[in-house]
Amino acid sequence: MRALRFQVEPRDVPPEKAARRLGLSVEHFEALLPRLLSRGFPPSDPDTGNYDLDAIDEWRAKRHRRVSGSG
Repeated sequence: MRALRFQVEPRDVPPEKAARRLGLSVEHFEALLPRLLSRGFPPSDPDTGNYDLDAIDEWRAKRHRRVSGSG
């Protein structure tokens, strides 16, 4: 019997993928990170250094609601 393999989409990702989520190169992301954090961007996990994609998406949605005046 063959084991079924399921693709797992990680929720916590390294800086390169967090940068990609924002449409940035990792170098640009790292340069902007202090400013992003000062605006409430979710910090990386202190143990793994990974970023939570759901938290990033939530931050982006909240930022958009403030700009658009809804929510």
